[in-house]
Amino acid sequence: MSSLPYGKCQPPMSTLDMAADVQKLKSRISFVLELPPSCVEFCSIAPELFVVGTYQLEEERERSQATGQQRKGGLTLFRVKEDILSVVQQLSTPGGVLDLHFSPHDPRTLATALSTGSLCLYKLDQEPVQLTHQATFNLFPCSILVLSLAWHPHLPYQIALSLSDGSVYMIEVMKRESFGVIRNQELHKHDEQAWTLAFSRISKIEEDPPDIEPTSYCRLFSGGDDAALRSVSFNLIVSAHGSDLQDLEFHHPLRKPFGAGVTAILPIPPDPQQPDSETRSELLLTGSYDDHVRLINPTSRTVLAKSNLEGGVWRLKFLEDRNFSPYLVLASCMHVGARVLRIEDSGTEWSIKTLAEFTEHQSMCYASDLQPRASVSENPKVDPAASAGAMDAIKEAGPVRREKSYRCVSTSFYDRLLCVWDFVDTG
Repeated sequence: MSSLPYGKCQPPMSTLDMAADVQKLKSRISFVLELPPSCVEFCSIAPELFVVGTYQLEEERERSQATGQQRKGGLTLFRVKEDILSVVQQLSTPGGVLDLHFSPHDPRTLATALSTGSLCLYKLDQEPVQLTHQATFNLFPCSILVLSLAWHPHLPYQIALSLSDGSVYMIEVMKRESFGVIRNQELHKHDEQAWTLAFSRISKIEEDPPDIEPTSYCRLFSGGDDAALRSVSFNLIVSAHGSDLQDLEFHHPLRKPFGAGVTAILPIPPDPQQPDSETRSELLLTGSYDDHVRLINPTSRTVLAKSNLEGGVWRLKFLEDRNFSPYLVLASCMHVGARVLRIEDSGTEWSIKTLAEFTEHQSMCYASDLQPRASVSENPKVDPAASAGAMDAIKEAGPVRREKSYRCVSTSFYDRLLCVWDFVDTG
């Protein structure tokens, strides 16, 4: 493991623009990567660790004559603790890395989407801390880029992929003596690149009665450069030998709201505290090249709220995994950096508000992620020696206000910059 002596540590700074009521955030650490970053994610069970995926177009003289591959890339495993950033490991990959995600079923398993039509699996080992390659699946021609991936919410090793030719696939891998692909099935296709996809948050699995093979129902959403939001619902019948896709239902694509390609999808489940939660539709927060985030009801096909973030919205991520309003969301907004958003339901209408901006990146911010921190403070602080009059004044000031701090990492592509910064939610 090597420390980064040239990573710049700065004191925590965050100013509030009173006119716009938006926090202007500053980095605590900044670091220049060797290759342009395309994706980043923390490990949920080792929260000090995160992985950055990179890719770069090769010069003509550097291209492989065997494959004609024009992109190279790699993975870098980082550790961040307080204001110290260190490189734990660097790995090269057989192509550029377009997306990566740790499995929700085994959080030490990492899947990566490559520019060579391939999917790679890695394992995050504890002793020593390192990523170990497990398998590479060459699924498509090497001229096809795997642009994004999503793990099935309930079934291990069921992975959805979106491709540069517009296709959306479901694959299943199984490990016996070794890993192997036992299903590679196309679901639907966009007219142009399929940039992103996401499984519904209200997917479910039924295991009763016990003598019947379990069935998992889910809906998969995808967004493409054709400015369309597509989705398909299906059942997965699970058995000891794999699973079977059945009862596919293709929903009519939604095109009207978008002025350009759909690049990010974040499903928002119904609030169980609402009286109509059983019948209320799941909502989708979408990002687009047209600089807008939109909150969409996919059932009624209506836009409930939208906001212009002044930059193409490439990725969206919850700051906390919660199922009630308000929702805090981290947005990677290409040429304007990263934004922190509040999505809120007043009971009569939805709103989208920008709480904070991070603008130190000098090129496209394609990737950011967060490490939730257990830093909660109460305001005002009560001095035990305070007088009775002071105590009465504090009581009259109203309920105690809580602040919560989040550690975030954001990256930008052409300047290869990685920044670590904090956002404090004052509630």
